[in-house]
Amino acid sequence: MTGRRFTTKDKILIVMEYLETDIKMSDLCRKHNINPGTFSKWKTRFIEGGKRSIESKGVSVLLQHERDMGKLKRIIAEQTIITEELKKPWRVEEDDPAQPRKKDVLEKGALIHRGILQHAVLQGSPQKEAGAA
Repeated sequence: MTGRRFTTKDKILIVMEYLETDIKMSDLCRKHNINPGTFSKWKTRFIEGGKRSIESKGVSVLLQHERDMGKLKRIIAEQTIITEELKKPWRVEEDDPAQPRKKDVLEKGALIHRGILQHAVLQGSPQKEAGAA
């Protein structure tokens, strides 16, 4: 006779029952009709999986995503500033220093865009931000 096949969810629930209660391993195995050696393997795998999930490798991936998000937020902020500048009224007289010149704003925007695109090409990813914008 072949043994019962337990789903991953069943295995997790049984191991969690053991870890969260005061039940003896032998009683738990008897209750669920599991070989104690099999249960020990499940418990070991469960604990090892937990350790792997909190190792520095997982943390470094999260930190990299946070850095990428920060870069993308800076790009959005720069684009918002350029857009807001382009929405402002433009001076008619070249001598009025209080009003920005459309040409200056457009040139700054083009330089920022060019820098981002050049940096992305060098880095191999369109989501990379330019170092000097």
